[in-house]
Amino acid sequence: MDVNATTRRDGKSPSVSICESPTSQSMFNGSTLIPTQTSSSAVFNDATVRQTLHMSIGADRIRIQISNTFGGSDLTITAASIGLSPGGKAGVSGIAASPLLGLTFKGAASVTIPKGTVAYTDPIDFSVKAQSMITVSMYLAKGQSGNSITGHPGSRTTSWYQSGNHINATTMSGSSSAHW
Repeated sequence: MDVNATTRRDGKSPSVSICESPTSQSMFNGSTLIPTQTSSSAVFNDATVRQTLHMSIGADRIRIQISNTFGGSDLTITAASIGLSPGGKAGVSGIAASPLLGLTFKGAASVTIPKGTVAYTDPIDFSVKAQSMITVSMYLAKGQSGNSITGHPGSRTTSWYQSGNHINATTMSGSSSAHW
């Protein structure tokens, strides 16, 4: 999965989006991921994935795009949240305790993204400053079957993984990976 944030300068719900993460998505073979987060049948099984995103422009209302463009199977996000990176740093495992908000998809806390597609969260009132970092945490209760997922090896940031649902935990003590 690859995560992007979209904004509009006028604060309205984004319809013309500015992707805040480079769009160099590619297929990623799950066999090279952290071994504790994969099994023979699923990637990120019962795991939380946390990623930071750089916001080029500021906004009071944003949406998050989650991509399954190159996934070999449907991707179910069981729950997701958005927060701020402590100290405005990229690639850190922690999030600030406030603001910390749950993300929804057409009003639901979870979403299944068919292979080859993307999903957007509902617009959320979440103020971000230009040149700041936000953090998105996603919990996958059943993981993604197979081992082909959409990744972002050119991300230039560290992603964090921990077994169980830790989308609202201010720190994560699991594994990390750079450039996946």
